[in-house]
Amino acid sequence: DDGAGAVLIKRYARTVDDVFDASNVRSLDALERVCAHIYALCRRAGATTSARGKRAFAMDRLRAVRQDMIVQGLTSTSEYSLSSSCGDDGDDDASMRRQRAIVLVESMIRFALASAREAEVEATSSSTGDDDVDAKQTRYTVMSENALHDEQLGKTFGMVFGMYRDASREEDANVTPKLPSRSE
Repeated sequence: DDGAGAVLIKRYARTVDDVFDASNVRSLDALERVCAHIYALCRRAGATTSARGKRAFAMDRLRAVRQDMIVQGLTSTSEYSLSSSCGDDGDDDASMRRQRAIVLVESMIRFALASAREAEVEATSSSTGDDDVDAKQTRYTVMSENALHDEQLGKTFGMVFGMYRDASREEDANVTPKLPSRSE
Protein backbone atom coordinates (compact mmCIF):
# COMPACT_ATOMS: atom_id res chain seq x y z
CA ASP A 1 0.00 0.00 0.00
CA ASP A 2 1.37 3.43 -0.96
CA GLY A 3 -0.09 5.11 2.12
CA ALA A 4 -3.03 6.49 0.16
CA GLY A 5 -4.66 3.13 -0.40
CA ALA A 6 -3.07 2.56 -3.82
CA VAL A 7 -1.88 -0.92 -4.69
CA LEU A 8 1.88 -0.99 -5.21
CA ILE A 9 2.20 -4.39 -6.84
CA LYS A 10 -0.55 -5.11 -9.30
CA ARG A 11 -1.14 -7.50 -12.16
CA TYR A 12 -0.86 -6.44 -15.75
CA ALA A 13 -4.23 -5.48 -17.26
CA ARG A 14 -4.58 -5.96 -20.99
CA THR A 15 -6.47 -2.68 -21.43
CA VAL A 16 -5.88 0.56 -19.64
CA ASP A 17 -9.52 1.64 -19.66
CA ASP A 18 -9.75 1.26 -15.89
CA VAL A 19 -6.32 2.86 -15.41
CA PHE A 20 -7.32 6.25 -16.79
CA ASP A 21 -8.54 7.22 -13.35
CA ALA A 22 -5.52 9.10 -11.98
CA SER A 23 -5.91 7.43 -8.59
CA ASN A 24 -5.15 4.03 -10.22
CA VAL A 25 -1.77 5.04 -11.65
CA ARG A 26 1.27 4.69 -9.40
CA SER A 27 3.77 7.53 -9.14
CA LEU A 28 7.33 7.17 -10.41
CA ASP A 29 8.51 6.94 -6.77
CA ALA A 30 6.05 4.09 -6.19
CA LEU A 31 7.13 2.33 -9.40
CA GLU A 32 10.77 2.49 -8.31
CA ARG A 33 9.84 0.97 -4.94
CA VAL A 34 7.73 -1.72 -6.64
CA CYS A 35 10.62 -2.77 -8.88
CA ALA A 36 13.03 -2.92 -5.94
CA HIS A 37 10.51 -5.04 -4.01
CA ILE A 38 9.94 -7.41 -6.96
CA TYR A 39 13.69 -7.86 -7.44
CA ALA A 40 14.14 -8.55 -3.71
CA LEU A 41 11.34 -11.13 -3.75
CA CYS A 42 12.96 -12.93 -6.65
CA ARG A 43 16.42 -12.91 -5.03
CA ARG A 44 15.12 -14.21 -1.72
CA ALA A 45 17.09 -17.33 -0.84
CA GLY A 46 15.26 -20.43 0.32
CA ALA A 47 12.03 -19.52 -1.44
CA THR A 48 10.02 -22.53 -2.52
CA THR A 49 9.05 -20.98 -5.86
CA SER A 50 11.06 -22.10 -8.88
CA ALA A 51 13.13 -19.65 -10.91
CA ARG A 52 10.55 -20.01 -13.69
CA GLY A 53 7.72 -19.22 -11.28
CA LYS A 54 9.51 -16.16 -9.92
CA ARG A 55 10.27 -15.02 -13.43
CA ALA A 56 6.64 -15.37 -14.55
CA PHE A 57 5.46 -13.41 -11.50
CA ALA A 58 8.05 -10.68 -11.98
CA MET A 59 7.52 -10.33 -15.72
CA ASP A 60 3.76 -9.84 -15.23
CA ARG A 61 4.26 -7.24 -12.52
CA LEU A 62 7.01 -5.42 -14.42
CA ARG A 63 4.73 -5.31 -17.44
CA ALA A 64 2.17 -3.50 -15.25
CA VAL A 65 4.91 -1.08 -14.16
CA ARG A 66 5.73 -0.32 -17.80
CA GLN A 67 2.04 0.21 -18.47
CA ASP A 68 1.81 2.79 -15.68
CA MET A 69 4.91 4.49 -17.11
CA ILE A 70 3.26 4.71 -20.53
CA VAL A 71 0.06 6.14 -19.07
CA GLN A 72 2.10 8.77 -17.20
CA GLY A 73 3.88 9.80 -20.38
CA LEU A 74 7.28 8.69 -19.08
CA THR A 75 8.12 6.81 -22.28
CA SER A 76 8.33 7.78 -25.90
CA THR A 77 5.72 5.14 -26.73
CA SER A 78 3.05 7.04 -24.84
CA GLU A 79 -0.04 7.42 -26.97
CA TYR A 80 -1.84 9.06 -24.09
CA SER A 81 -0.68 10.72 -20.97
CA LEU A 82 -2.10 11.67 -17.64
CA SER A 83 1.17 13.13 -16.48
CA SER A 84 -0.48 16.37 -15.46
CA SER A 85 -3.04 14.61 -13.28
CA CYS A 86 -1.28 11.56 -11.90
CA GLY A 87 1.96 10.09 -10.76
CA ASP A 88 3.77 13.40 -10.56
CA ASP A 89 6.22 13.25 -7.70
CA GLY A 90 6.31 17.00 -7.42
CA ASP A 91 9.91 18.18 -7.15
CA ASP A 92 11.44 16.60 -10.24
CA ASP A 93 11.54 18.42 -13.52
CA ALA A 94 10.66 16.55 -16.72
CA SER A 95 14.30 15.85 -17.58
CA MET A 96 15.00 14.34 -14.16
CA ARG A 97 11.83 12.21 -14.32
CA ARG A 98 12.86 10.98 -17.78
CA GLN A 99 16.32 10.00 -16.49
CA ARG A 100 14.79 8.17 -13.52
CA ALA A 101 12.40 6.37 -15.87
CA ILE A 102 15.28 5.32 -18.14
CA VAL A 103 17.21 3.90 -15.18
CA LEU A 104 14.09 2.00 -14.12
CA VAL A 105 13.56 0.44 -17.56
CA GLU A 106 17.27 -0.42 -17.80
CA SER A 107 16.96 -2.27 -14.47
CA MET A 108 14.02 -4.24 -15.91
CA ILE A 109 16.14 -5.30 -18.87
CA ARG A 110 19.03 -6.43 -16.64
CA PHE A 111 16.60 -8.36 -14.45
CA ALA A 112 14.93 -10.01 -17.48
CA LEU A 113 18.25 -11.16 -18.89
CA ALA A 114 19.49 -12.55 -15.56
CA SER A 115 16.21 -14.29 -14.75
CA ALA A 116 16.07 -15.86 -18.22
CA ARG A 117 19.46 -17.41 -17.62
CA GLU A 118 18.41 -18.71 -14.17
CA ALA A 119 15.24 -20.26 -15.61
CA GLU A 120 17.21 -21.89 -18.43
CA VAL A 121 19.73 -23.39 -16.01
CA GLU A 122 16.93 -24.65 -13.78
CA ALA A 123 15.05 -26.23 -16.71
CA THR A 124 18.11 -28.02 -18.09
CA SER A 125 19.24 -29.26 -14.68
CA SER A 126 15.82 -30.74 -13.90
CA SER A 127 15.71 -32.73 -17.14
CA THR A 128 16.29 -36.46 -16.69
CA GLY A 129 16.42 -37.53 -20.31
CA ASP A 130 15.10 -36.93 -23.81
CA ASP A 131 12.52 -39.72 -23.65
CA ASP A 132 11.08 -38.59 -20.34
CA VAL A 133 7.55 -37.23 -20.91
CA ASP A 134 7.95 -34.74 -18.08
CA ALA A 135 11.22 -33.51 -19.57
CA LYS A 136 9.56 -32.97 -22.95
CA GLN A 137 6.68 -31.10 -21.32
CA THR A 138 9.12 -28.97 -19.34
CA ARG A 139 11.07 -28.09 -22.48
CA TYR A 140 7.83 -27.20 -24.30
CA THR A 141 6.68 -25.03 -21.40
CA VAL A 142 10.06 -23.30 -21.18
CA MET A 143 10.02 -22.65 -24.94
CA SER A 144 6.54 -21.08 -24.67
CA GLU A 145 7.60 -18.98 -21.69
CA ASN A 146 10.75 -17.93 -23.53
CA ALA A 147 8.72 -16.78 -26.56
CA LEU A 148 6.55 -14.56 -24.35
CA HIS A 149 9.60 -13.39 -22.43
CA ASP A 150 11.43 -12.54 -25.67
CA GLU A 151 8.41 -10.59 -26.95
CA GLN A 152 8.21 -8.56 -23.74
CA LEU A 153 11.97 -8.03 -23.67
CA GLY A 154 11.81 -6.76 -27.25
CA LYS A 155 9.08 -4.30 -26.29
CA THR A 156 11.11 -3.18 -23.28
CA PHE A 157 14.20 -2.62 -25.44
CA GLY A 158 12.04 -0.66 -27.89
CA MET A 159 10.75 1.43 -25.01
CA VAL A 160 14.20 2.28 -23.65
CA PHE A 161 15.61 3.03 -27.12
CA GLY A 162 12.71 5.45 -27.69
CA MET A 163 13.42 7.01 -24.31
CA TYR A 164 17.10 7.41 -25.26
CA ARG A 165 16.08 9.05 -28.55
CA ASP A 166 13.73 11.46 -26.77
CA ALA A 167 16.35 12.32 -24.15
CA SER A 168 18.89 13.00 -26.90
CA ARG A 169 16.43 15.25 -28.73
CA GLU A 170 15.69 17.06 -25.48
CA GLU A 171 19.41 17.64 -24.91
CA ASP A 172 19.86 18.85 -28.50
CA ALA A 173 16.96 21.29 -28.11
CA ASN A 174 18.43 22.68 -24.90
CA VAL A 175 21.89 23.28 -26.31
CA THR A 176 22.35 26.83 -27.48
CA PRO A 177 24.53 26.83 -30.57
CA LYS A 178 27.61 28.94 -30.33
CA LEU A 179 27.25 31.78 -32.74
CA PRO A 180 30.38 33.13 -34.32
CA SER A 181 31.46 36.52 -33.08
CA ARG A 182 31.95 39.41 -35.46
CA SER A 183 35.71 39.04 -35.18
CA GLU A 184 35.67 35.42 -36.37
